[in-house]
Amino acid sequence: MANIKAKEITRLVALAKSGDSSTVVISGNGDLKNVSLRKSGRTVAWLFRYKGMNSSFGYSHPEGAHMLENVSEAIKIVPMLRKEFEMGGKEAVNEFINAYHARKTLDEDLDYESIRRAIRPISTTWTLRQCIEQMLEDRAKVTHTDQLSPSSSDDYRTTMNRPECQELMSKPASDLTRKEIEKVRNIIRKKIGLNPARKLMTHVRKSLDYCFEEHSGEAGLEGVSESWWHLLKFKEKSIARDRKPSLEEIARVIILAKHFSKHPAPNAKIKRNSIGIAVLHAFLFICLTSQRQGASVQLRCEDVKIIEGQMIAFWRSETMKSKRTFALPIPKAVIDFLPPLQNLEDEGFVFRSYLEDETPVSRSATFGVIRKLKNYGLLEKNKIKYFSPHDIRRTIVGVLEDTDIPAGASAVLDHAISYKVDDKQAVASVTSSNYHNLRRLRLKGKALDIWTSVLLKEVEKQEANWEPVLS
Repeated sequence: MANIKAKEITRLVALAKSGDSSTVVISGNGDLKNVSLRKSGRTVAWLFRYKGMNSSFGYSHPEGAHMLENVSEAIKIVPMLRKEFEMGGKEAVNEFINAYHARKTLDEDLDYESIRRAIRPISTTWTLRQCIEQMLEDRAKVTHTDQLSPSSSDDYRTTMNRPECQELMSKPASDLTRKEIEKVRNIIRKKIGLNPARKLMTHVRKSLDYCFEEHSGEAGLEGVSESWWHLLKFKEKSIARDRKPSLEEIARVIILAKHFSKHPAPNAKIKRNSIGIAVLHAFLFICLTSQRQGASVQLRCEDVKIIEGQMIAFWRSETMKSKRTFALPIPKAVIDFLPPLQNLEDEGFVFRSYLEDETPVSRSATFGVIRKLKNYGLLEKNKIKYFSPHDIRRTIVGVLEDTDIPAGASAVLDHAISYKVDDKQAVASVTSSNYHNLRRLRLKGKALDIWTSVLLKEVEKQEANWEPVLS
């Protein structure tokens, strides 16, 4: 159930009426996930926070337009707002909120379809968002000949849910033009970077291609004589990253992340823990095992087995970049460090989203841990160079090379190995053909024992000797 209660609404309204100037925020969960009740000065507003957007959808004080006085009404409207966002982004949500309150004033029907019909006629063809969602839904099926991994689907949604893309996403696919897509590409290139701009072009092209071939009638692409989207290109290559964080930097980021899972970051607008505990656990697992973020968060409880006293995590082929199954022994030190590994249930994800038990922590959330620290100035204040979780994979290679088992890094990182030398000294080649057999578990176990021991000792050392700047 939601943790925003009627008595809390009454309390905040009383504070607002008294002229109290403080800001108080109460976050909802359960039926009111994505919702906050915010008292600021003389106003008590209901806020909808979802996938990067933030809109007020009603007020408990002062009286007037857009009044929303009780929890049950908020519970009713929030699923509608989520659905509307998926259909048309923030602009559609705000339009829906206005229509909802207008119909409420006129005592009209307040069910979703009635409100939506009042806003605009139901489109007879698909928007770009619907094309992308249909393609992702189809290719998520295990029977599909070109199945997409969960991390790839997440990447589509992360790219296309950027605020810069929302006008495109809400347009009928049949009305799109190269000019407007290229305009958005150029904005993203300038504001965010090369890779997001390239992904925009690739994702639009592949989604329209798929719907043209599989759903041309419903998508409104049946009458298109020329697949113009094949001309969507991005001919600027990225410079290869070579970031390699030191053990000290990784350890200090872990310490900062743990601290801000229990405290709000400095200058945070909402005074709540800045890093969710589920996100922290997933992030720590990535640091300690050096696995890719997309695969790590997809680990399921039923795929973690105890075999001859050793915990072994198994990843299904569809979750791995290599498209092959993968197994990894989990050191006892990692189990002791991470509560989710100590209480595995029969089904579901090891790292569950606190929003929905049936979904995992998102890849973007684990990526956002270090990004948050950077955005709040905590990396700069603590003299830590920015790095991403994926960059830690370069650090483990260096550590294991120094301990004379470079092939161990290849095994742990799911890179292929050339067997020109012996298994212990073999050189990694990420472009080699696929491999995987359980005989290499011993090598993986030894390599990961070394890495986790070195990293956790560095964390202990930094905790004992380092004074972080936290404000």
